[in-house]
Amino acid sequence: MEGRLEATMTAYEKASNSYEIYNVASKGWITVNEVADIVIKIMGLNNVEKTYKPIAHGIGWLGDVKRVALRLDKLRSIGFKPKHTIKKQ
Repeated sequence: MEGRLEATMTAYEKASNSYEIYNVASKGWITVNEVADIVIKIMGLNNVEKTYKPIAHGIGWLGDVKRVALRLDKLRSIGFKPKHTIKKQ
C-alpha cells in the first residue's frame, strides 16, 4: 500500500497539470499461473488442479493475456522509483 501512496503523492506533487495519467505498478511482471499459485499457497489449499482450456494463441479465455507489465517511464520521469517487485526474491 505504501508504494502506491508514494507513487500517487509523487505524481500529485510533480505533475505539470492536474489531468495527468500514470501507471502505478511494481517492477517486473507476473503470469496468471503464478498469481493462481500465490492464492493457492496463501489460502493453504492442497491438491488443487488447475485446468487450462486452450483458446486462440494460448491458454485462457478470449482477450486474456499471458503476462502484464505496465510501463513506468512517465512516473519515473518525475522522480518515482519503485522499491518493490511483484515477485518475492
